[in-house]
Amino acid sequence: MDLIVVSVAQVGDVADGEMKPIDVSGRSMILANVAGTYRVFARECPHEWVDLTEGYLDGGTVVCAQHGYEFDVETGECVTSYVWCSALATLPTTLRDGEVCVELKLPT
Repeated sequence: MDLIVVSVAQVGDVADGEMKPIDVSGRSMILANVAGTYRVFARECPHEWVDLTEGYLDGGTVVCAQHGYEFDVETGECVTSYVWCSALATLPTTLRDGEVCVELKLPT
């Protein structure tokens, strides 16, 4: 598969500890700033499809507002100890010339 790099925001568009919804090639995602490291992950909780922008960041995890499920924003893994839940989709991020970019795989 080929990789393409797509700009999704400018560095500084999202304050430390904050997140905002973005669209990445037709996919609803969230851009989060975790201590200056940008992460991009799916906008909907895989448990019951609740919009994760209604939740909040707690360090390196996003917490769903409906049931409190927590997901590691780097790996997407559910880190809530008392449940099992599918992982969030995540996209690799890079910084280039003051822009936050994601890497997308294209079918060949």
